[in-house]
Amino acid sequence: VFHAAIDLLIRTERYDAAAPFIEAALETTRALGLPAQVAALHTERALLGVGRGTLHDADLDVQLALELIPDGHFLLPHVFAVAMVVALERGDLERAQEFAARQPERHERERLFVDRYLVSRGRVRTAAGDPQGGLADFERCAEFLERYDTPALVSWRPDAVAALMQLGDEERART
Repeated sequence: VFHAAIDLLIRTERYDAAAPFIEAALETTRALGLPAQVAALHTERALLGVGRGTLHDADLDVQLALELIPDGHFLLPHVFAVAMVVALERGDLERAQEFAARQPERHERERLFVDRYLVSRGRVRTAAGDPQGGLADFERCAEFLERYDTPALVSWRPDAVAALMQLGDEERART
């Protein structure tokens, strides 16, 4: 519940409200020796950094999260999604593509955070000149959300429209 509340504060741009909770939780989880929770908090702080425009700090946070998160942990798709976002925001398409290429078959099957992973990867693909691949990720995200009757916590439609426009499919982009 705590992480959901932090995530909501960040996604609604309540950065000043989220920051002290993240810092307090980081202090506690570090003291308790909980690396996955520390990684999750650094991931959230990276999103906060993207929102605030402190991209260098966001990059440091996501790198630390990637170092700390255990292999196979259910949060990995979320951490990689944020890593792709940070890299794209920093203008480092090559690095974003490297994150997208790490174990995609594992991350795209996860039920938790698959929407965030697929949208981030779709953005990377579209930015790399593969709007068809990007659109496939956005459509797959929509399928997962519908199949599991899950609310969309990440916006995929505007990116799908952009990919459709790149493909010259203005008709589908309007619907």
